[in-house]
Amino acid sequence: MRIKFLLFAYFVRAELICDYGENCDRLCEADVCDYFWNIEYRYSNSWQTNGPWWRSFPLFFNETADQLEIPELKTGYTQGVTIDSIVGEDGERKRPEDNLDELFFIDGHPNRRVITVNGQFPGPKIHVKKGSTMRITIKNQLQYEGVNIHWHGLHMIDNFWNDGAMFVSQCPIPANTEFTYIVRADNSGTHWWHSHAGTQRLDGLFGPLIVLEPEEIEQKVTTIPLTIGDWYQTDSISFIANDPFRLRMNEYPGNGPITCATPYRSFFGGMKVTGLFCLDSFVVNGRGQFRFQEDTSKGMFSIGERYLIPEDADFIKLKVINTGFEMLSAVTRLDGETFNVTATDGRDIVLEEGDVLFLGVGETYDLHIPLSLSEDSFFLRFWLPVDHIGQEEDNLVHEPYLDIEFKRSETIPEGDFQTELFMRKPDDAVKENLHSNSADAPIWLNCPFPEKDVVCRTISDFKRLLPSDYKFKGEKTINLPENVSPTDEPDVIINFHVNFMTAGSSVNGIHFKYPSAPFFNGTDVDSITRCTKEELEGAGGVCTQIMSAKVGDLVELRLSNLEKRDDLRTFHSVHMHGYEFFLMATGYAEYDANGTITGDNPDITCGGGDLCPFVTYDEQVLKKQREERGAFIAKNAILVPPQGYAIVHFRASNPGIWPIHCHQGAHLIGGMSALIEIKDETLNRPYSYLPENFPRCGDFKPSGLPKINPIDSGSPAIEIYSLLLVFLLLVQ
Repeated sequence: MRIKFLLFAYFVRAELICDYGENCDRLCEADVCDYFWNIEYRYSNSWQTNGPWWRSFPLFFNETADQLEIPELKTGYTQGVTIDSIVGEDGERKRPEDNLDELFFIDGHPNRRVITVNGQFPGPKIHVKKGSTMRITIKNQLQYEGVNIHWHGLHMIDNFWNDGAMFVSQCPIPANTEFTYIVRADNSGTHWWHSHAGTQRLDGLFGPLIVLEPEEIEQKVTTIPLTIGDWYQTDSISFIANDPFRLRMNEYPGNGPITCATPYRSFFGGMKVTGLFCLDSFVVNGRGQFRFQEDTSKGMFSIGERYLIPEDADFIKLKVINTGFEMLSAVTRLDGETFNVTATDGRDIVLEEGDVLFLGVGETYDLHIPLSLSEDSFFLRFWLPVDHIGQEEDNLVHEPYLDIEFKRSETIPEGDFQTELFMRKPDDAVKENLHSNSADAPIWLNCPFPEKDVVCRTISDFKRLLPSDYKFKGEKTINLPENVSPTDEPDVIINFHVNFMTAGSSVNGIHFKYPSAPFFNGTDVDSITRCTKEELEGAGGVCTQIMSAKVGDLVELRLSNLEKRDDLRTFHSVHMHGYEFFLMATGYAEYDANGTITGDNPDITCGGGDLCPFVTYDEQVLKKQREERGAFIAKNAILVPPQGYAIVHFRASNPGIWPIHCHQGAHLIGGMSALIEIKDETLNRPYSYLPENFPRCGDFKPSGLPKINPIDSGSPAIEIYSLLLVFLLLVQ
């Protein structure tokens, strides 16, 4: 298995970080870091026992007996097996309560199909030094599903074919096969990896990807990566099988599987924040606790995780990633204290102090948490921000949440941390949020809309930390702050307008259709569904929408979000592959004093009729904003406000056909996506470096019927048939 890498290892310093089945959570500072990942299914509420059994047993919590048990089953390999039957390698009886690290619980719901890597959910954490090359070998053991992995936040400079976008840069990795990604850690910061095949992210196929500057490695600072977000009872296959975009939704009234009926969808600040799902749970690093809407004091049994930090730490860092499928996430301290945001999407910003941070799907933020030495521990609350379900604002609803404890321990070395598992019981008490008792107006960071009695700090208020611009250097790109001046006239303007009015989830009125094969031979190929002139001019339709620019162009990307129907207003978290972009202007809807939308942003106007397939801008307002913009921040995913817009610049420098899409999973699978082709007319990249023998796929159409040779008249079968016929004639 390792021989194929041996020759390469003679010339570079390679290190095996993770073999199949191993936990990969350790830093790699080598030139090349090798990872081997098994992608496989697991089911929630199970016990993968070590010892002579080596089986995964279902578990449930018996509240009467206050213990975990194996359910009685009349068939299968657990028939006749009880909790007292399980023994360890030493032959002694084992209890699940004493082996919490062997239990696979998420939010307490049983039999939820989960896609894991080396048995882990979320998947392995990648920690590498900037400049390292990662070789990640994927062994797909899902049996029935193809897989792709996208390296979200990495710029993939001259590495388009390893970007991991299914049917764009790569074919799906078929079941029972292996594929090795070669990925360079060119840009530092908090990133993540995730499936880019169908809706597998809904099943947990994601994990953190942290790239460290050399000086960060030398610092002894406790730094904890946290994947956070919504979690649902519905797995991806059930979701797609329900055909949510073409058939009538079911009428399940919340806390429920598959799709959610309109009267039970969630609203926040007067805007719908869930498209197809009812509220279920919130998970942090793969652990949560489901609470019932009808009685939020009760939850399901699950396994919790607390973080042990050095006893004398006066602050810790958190690298928080919204890996959720559909919804905004938020975080606050329960002790009433503030925290500081120091970076977003891998780039440092001027410190922002606040009480609450909102994260759109796909966004990452670094938090600096100051600590009082008099506190032995503190709690963070993570939750899905919702204030009511349905259009009626008095129909209040429970917000799924999870409280995470960070606790001092004398056993933890400086700059380190460890985790400690414990049992979350159904009747555990709900902790008080001291912010609720404060007379001061809370500060909302990345504030999605102005709210009454809230200090709203939007993404537009953030400033790039200029002393950290040295981190851009050496990244082999011209897409740098000094090359994207707000006052320079763009060479190309690309409009990316999202709404639900024309083709459902759409961009510029067009529902995106993926090609049937990757772009190995360019974009003028039969594997795409070409957009007609009428579709591109606002008629709507279903096609492979491709916009373009040339290497060297200054591109102005205009991201807008405008609906004609009030009940369709929502946020959209837009992400672009292969690039980061620089924020130049924003526009928000008009709100009343209570934070309710009263009108569209006045700078933009619907065009193309009642379905609003595109918008027009007040160019003077945009020009004024650009002229006043200083220390503009870099992002690769941005929350585009409802009835508003965000204007970003980037310098085209990395040739390829790069996806740009809403990162909310239901919006993406529904068609809210497009491609931006960056053309290289000099070196013909990325086609000039297409790997030899790269896997192929696509449609097959036979040129004619298969040729069938006639049966040889002298064959034994003909002779036997002839003798039988003569015999029958004689008998007659």
